[in-house]
Amino acid sequence: MICKSNVYDRILSSINSPCECYVQALKLADALLSVLLMSLIILHGSRLPVVRVMRIAGQYAKPRSKPTEIIELEVSDGVVDGENKTKKERREVMSFRGDNVNGYEATDRAPDPDRLLGYVHLFLYVPD
Repeated sequence: MICKSNVYDRILSSINSPCECYVQALKLADALLSVLLMSLIILHGSRLPVVRVMRIAGQYAKPRSKPTEIIELEVSDGVVDGENKTKKERREVMSFRGDNVNGYEATDRAPDPDRLLGYVHLFLYVPD
């Protein structure tokens, strides 16, 4: 079908959607709905068949060259004249290895095997 779309008898409608941080199937359904609605608009305007392609990809586990990284954090420097003062400080933290390994925030970088269970449904869900 995609090869035939090159001879101008049909239109190729394609959306690439990153899948990181998809913790709800509704977001995936919204992306699918966007593809369908866009193709219906194209179909109505062009009166040509539409080939729908949706690529959903993500790196749930990211390989890293180093186990740690240095980031800049704002830390409290105490209270001066009734105001909370903060300063920027460079700290070495565990590398972000992906949503199913650890969290993106610096305070959530410890590897957590239970995170895998929260993402199993995303690997099993394949829309028709």
